[in-house]
Amino acid sequence: MKKLILLFMLCIFAVSCASNGSGFPASLPRYKAGSEALYVKDENRWYDRQNLPITGVVVKEFNYGTIEWEANFIDGYCEGTRFDYFESGVLKRTMPQRHGKREGVVQGYYESGRLRWTTPFKADKEEGLERNYYESGRLKQEVMYAGGVRNGYVKDYYESGKLQRHVEVKDDKRDGVIRGYYESGVLKWETPFRGDKENGLERNYYESGKLQRETPYVGGNRQGISKYYYENGSVKWTAPYKDDEQEGIEIQYYQSGKVRAEIPYKKGKRDGTSRSYYESDTKQLEQVTIFVADKRDGVSVFYNKAGIVFAKLTFKDGRAISGICIENSTQTPISATDLAVYNAGRGIQCK
Repeated sequence: MKKLILLFMLCIFAVSCASNGSGFPASLPRYKAGSEALYVKDENRWYDRQNLPITGVVVKEFNYGTIEWEANFIDGYCEGTRFDYFESGVLKRTMPQRHGKREGVVQGYYESGRLRWTTPFKADKEEGLERNYYESGRLKQEVMYAGGVRNGYVKDYYESGKLQRHVEVKDDKRDGVIRGYYESGVLKWETPFRGDKENGLERNYYESGKLQRETPYVGGNRQGISKYYYENGSVKWTAPYKDDEQEGIEIQYYQSGKVRAEIPYKKGKRDGTSRSYYESDTKQLEQVTIFVADKRDGVSVFYNKAGIVFAKLTFKDGRAISGICIENSTQTPISATDLAVYNAGRGIQCK
């Protein structure tokens, strides 16, 4: 019997919507928001032009007359469900209210009509599990609320349904170990948080499960030696940090473990004499370059594998402005064309 009554009420509702383009029967008094109905924020109530609390339907319209939102009011307070619409007229959101405050599950929709999100409210504050969805209908995110703030966890999902990220939250702040995952389900990274700031050793992983990078944090800033690894486990580079900026010598390595480069940093920028090496047991120089405020400046020297200088380039503001090729004590100026080729990142044109 109850099902029959519900079906009858839905039929009446559908007829009323078709007759006046709204979610409420045409017989109810209607007021236009902004002209016939005014909102008093301090009281959270709506009044008519005679300064009397409104009982009836308040309608807010877009500039060209279609409905933006509409809601039923009793004694100036929204009671029941408020309906919000896209400019196309398609339902955008339903918001149940009691005495002008959100109470119940608020639902948002894509313009296609598919459910976009649901958020439970109690006394105008989020309370419980909010769910967000892809337009395909698959779960996109879950957020646990208590007293209007995030408390518990936030989970993000790939559209395939696999977990993408898990965040521990306390009083709307990240607190605990946050983990991200590859779509395959393998752990991608993990970062410890305290009071919404990174605090501890962050680790990143290859999809094979092998360690990719380690970065120490203190109070939200990188602090200490960050290490990056090849997938075989050997160190790729190490970089010292101070107050979230690189400070000191970054050392890069070949996969064999031999040193590839030594690059000095000051306050996050390359600054000083940088050296790169061929892959050898004796740290055979390949190039010596001077950096000033992250730009090449001065003379850079280039060596062949025999340890002999074969070219020199002079830099200003990060660009090569002149240079010479050296062969058997013979020095040949590098042409403007070849300098342009080098500045484009194609290497030195010396035979």
